[in-house]
Amino acid sequence: MTRQCKFDGNLFCFFLPTRKKKPLPHCTHCQSPTSQPFNQSFAKECNLANTPVLNCYICALNKLRKIMMNQEIDNKLTSRNIKPTTMRELVLKVLTEQKSAISLPELEQKFEKADKTTLYRTLKTFEENKLIHSIDDGTGSIKYALCKETCQCHPEDLHVHFLCAKCQQTYCLTDIQIPQINLPSKFQLQSVNMVVKGVCSNCEK
Repeated sequence: MTRQCKFDGNLFCFFLPTRKKKPLPHCTHCQSPTSQPFNQSFAKECNLANTPVLNCYICALNKLRKIMMNQEIDNKLTSRNIKPTTMRELVLKVLTEQKSAISLPELEQKFEKADKTTLYRTLKTFEENKLIHSIDDGTGSIKYALCKETCQCHPEDLHVHFLCAKCQQTYCLTDIQIPQINLPSKFQLQSVNMVVKGVCSNCEK
C-alpha cells in the first residue's frame, strides 16, 4: 500500500505497512468460518442448553432443524395413535422424504442392519392406523406411501396412482379422486385400487 505526498514541489511515495486481517474464527464442530460465536443465552432460549457445546449459530440452527423435524415426526405418529419409537421415527422420516411410493425391499436397503420383521410390522402398524396406504401397482411388489393428514382411507378419500413404464416409480395423484362406482344392490364397496400407467414427467425429459 502506497501513499503519495508533495514536498517542495517534488512528489514522494511512501510505503505504508499493511495490516493483516485476522482470519475469521472457525467452528470446531462444522469447520465453517464464523464471526458470530455461539451465545449460551441463545442456547437457553432455544432449549439447547443441555446439548453438547455448539460453537456457532450455523450449528445451532442445524440442531434446531433436527429437533423441529423430530417433533414433527412424533406429532404425526401420535396424531394416529401410534407410540413413537426410534424405528418408527426413522421409517416415517424416510417415507416423508420419498417423492414416490416405496416397497418393502427398497425400504430394507435403507435399513440394512435392521430386522426385516420389525420393518414389516412397522409398515403394518402405520397402515392399520391410516398413516400410510398400500398400493398394488401390478409390479409384483406392494408399495407404500403417506396418507394425507385428514385421510381415513374411506372410498371417498381414495385417489388415482400412476405407474411409470420406464422408471417403475409409482406416484400418488392425490388431486385426482377415483370415479364413483355404482355397484349392484347389496354389494358394499370397501376399497378401490386404480392404477394409471404411462410415462412420468421425469422420464419424458
